[in-house]
Amino acid sequence: MADFKPILFKAPEPVGLSRDDIEALAEGVTAKMNVNYDDFYWFENLITNMGGRIDVAAGNASGLMIEVLGNGDFTLYSSPLGSLTNDRALLATSLGHYVLHAPAALEDDPGYGLRSPFHPDHPHAPPREARYEAIEFASGLLMPEAAFSATWVEGGPAACQKKFNTLRNWTMSRARRLNLLADEAEPELAP
Repeated sequence: MADFKPILFKAPEPVGLSRDDIEALAEGVTAKMNVNYDDFYWFENLITNMGGRIDVAAGNASGLMIEVLGNGDFTLYSSPLGSLTNDRALLATSLGHYVLHAPAALEDDPGYGLRSPFHPDHPHAPPREARYEAIEFASGLLMPEAAFSATWVEGGPAACQKKFNTLRNWTMSRARRLNLLADEAEPELAP
């Protein structure tokens, strides 16, 4: 019988990419994986095709957003009390940690994995910059610029929320980021 070796986990660390670079990376993932936003299960299929799985956070996983054991071996956790739109936002943020932050964590020490708790005040939570990077990735993944802008012009926020299954605040934030709201400037992220 093989010896069991427990895996130690690191928290995500920021990579220092610009918002535009992070969004381009997110859109590159969807292009590479041939995502069809009209397919209701596109997000779940994307996760599966990347080697991951989605599970409900319960027991020992309660409070986790993501757990990465290796390249192509990760679990995204959803809340047992969540909704489709809220879960997609949280799961896409977790995927941002996987794409942006896991490679460095796994490369630095192959004996480690990556784990990120849901609550930002948790002692093992990633730094604020890493959370912002993951959220920016999620925004670009869930609402790619060209498709979002075209949908916005055609039908406004309601059409975007319906097409991309996003929360109203995420939809409006994305519209501000893309300068689609004529009288509002894009909000700055906190340092």
